[in-house]
Amino acid sequence: MTKQTSVISVVRDVAQRQMVFTVSGAGTGDSPDLHLTLDLKSVSTQNLERAAYHGLEQRVRDKGALGFNAELGRYATPAEKYAAMAAMVAHLNSGAAEWELRTAVRSESSLLAEAMALAFPEKTAEQIAERIASWSAADKKKALTLPEIKKAADAIIARAADPKAAEALLAGF
Repeated sequence: MTKQTSVISVVRDVAQRQMVFTVSGAGTGDSPDLHLTLDLKSVSTQNLERAAYHGLEQRVRDKGALGFNAELGRYATPAEKYAAMAAMVAHLNSGAAEWELRTAVRSESSLLAEAMALAFPEKTAEQIAERIASWSAADKKKALTLPEIKKAADAIIARAADPKAAEALLAGF
């Protein structure tokens, strides 16, 4: 018998535009689980729009909810939180179909901004953005080779990488 970790679960049926919620243990006897079906075809345009705003707001906020970084031995700074949120906003504004940021192509400038926020926690997001804006494309490439920035950029890339997908790149090579 497997251990149940959630009382409430949901299955999305994109083709039918439905979400089926299951509440384990809410029923009785032979039917211990109860189900609710939310039919998105029946939801008003206003509620769908409000749900989109709510979901996208939460998505951006979640990216900024950085906790303790054991590797650095400290909590994330406001500039680091801003940089992580800025990367998500840029991803969403790009029109990319991918949900996960790691599958999208990260711009050199956004990687540099996030790396600089990690490397220089005492600097504000505005200070970092101003400095990067003053650099040429060649300067940005040079900056990514500086040891403190390179270390931070490597950590960002490693954190975003999907290890199984990365291993699959060399499968059968």
